[in-house]
Amino acid sequence: MYKHLSGVEELLGKVGSVAGTASHILEDPALSAILKSVSDLHKIEQKRPSTKVRKASGEVPGVGLSKLAVPLGAFVFFRKNPLLGWAVLAGIIAIPVFIGYSLAK
Repeated sequence: MYKHLSGVEELLGKVGSVAGTASHILEDPALSAILKSVSDLHKIEQKRPSTKVRKASGEVPGVGLSKLAVPLGAFVFFRKNPLLGWAVLAGIIAIPVFIGYSLAK
């Protein structure tokens, strides 16, 4: 009888999670700087000719945040795995040192 309520409960859990994330974003002191950067990016994207299909109004869809998805994803990944960042840095330093050592023999 109450099987349909489990779907509603799951949906409310997801909405609560999104609302919590939105609350954290709104409380962040850097929000105004980010919003200004997004606004500037939007203005730049509107001026740049694009090969993509545009809307009938001639505006580029979105504000260009898709270009930030990969760097932001990498930033989040390295924040979750801080030791991996040090390992990458050590590899970047060790490879030229090893090549130089090998060539010097």
